[in-house]
Amino acid sequence: MVLVSVIVPAFNASHHIEQTLLSATSQSHLSLEILVVDDGSRDDTALKVKEMVARDPRIRLLRHGQNRGISAARNTALEAATSDYLAFLDGDDLWDTDKLERQLVALEENPDAGLVFTASRVIDAEGAVINDNLCAGKHIPTGRVSPREFIIDRYPVITSSVMIRRRCIDRVGLFDSRYSSAEDFDLWLRILTHYAQCYVPAVLTSYRDLPGSASKHALRNRENKVLLLENLQRENPGITAQMGGDFDIYLHRQYLGLAKLYKQKGDSGQARDNYQKALSLAIPAPLKLRALLLKKRYC
Repeated sequence: MVLVSVIVPAFNASHHIEQTLLSATSQSHLSLEILVVDDGSRDDTALKVKEMVARDPRIRLLRHGQNRGISAARNTALEAATSDYLAFLDGDDLWDTDKLERQLVALEENPDAGLVFTASRVIDAEGAVINDNLCAGKHIPTGRVSPREFIIDRYPVITSSVMIRRRCIDRVGLFDSRYSSAEDFDLWLRILTHYAQCYVPAVLTSYRDLPGSASKHALRNRENKVLLLENLQRENPGITAQMGGDFDIYLHRQYLGLAKLYKQKGDSGQARDNYQKALSLAIPAPLKLRALLLKKRYC
């Protein structure tokens, strides 16, 4: 039975970490090393993990002396992992019992694939289902995925639903600590530049939507998304070139969205700068005219 390394970053996760780890230790695939990184928590996350370690030797606790962010936490676990298969599980999310087993089958059947993910549901703090399938009705590409499909068309890839092969990390590197969000999007994109993707359509992952979740921080998320797109354009122009003018249109919209968020915050300087960046791109005349007519919306 192949070993799977489970990557669990945890920061102030004491309310849910035990349930999260139980969903890992209860997997039908038994050969696991579960690497929990306490990223400088100020609550009793580490204590609860230690209690779990005493009950299941497959769990290992790693600790950061101070909070270093989710990319650093995942990278610490990845560097300690010994398996050829790496599965991600955030410290408040959950897995159905056959999640890893079904993903391993998918990778075995698709030797060219470097990444496999499952459909996901959304739950609240108490575990009540908010959305029973984030992927319902979405087109999920498999095989080799184009940059346009991943960046512009988009589809929901929840980090806790993903398993990758170790060779992907060996080839493209770890999570990029420049990003405080969108770090997962960046890594999946780098992997899919070289490897195929496969998808298990069953809902086997529960994403917990909490008031303090990263997804709630609209300004920070948009800042990181724009930074990622700018870095992609500068560092990997071949990828953006594949999308032609559609990339500039997409980046134009991201700049306008960021300008609007800065205006709402009261940061007129940043709002104006991002509005000007949006207008500077090579976009169709009707889009530029619309942005000019709606200037007061953005700055």
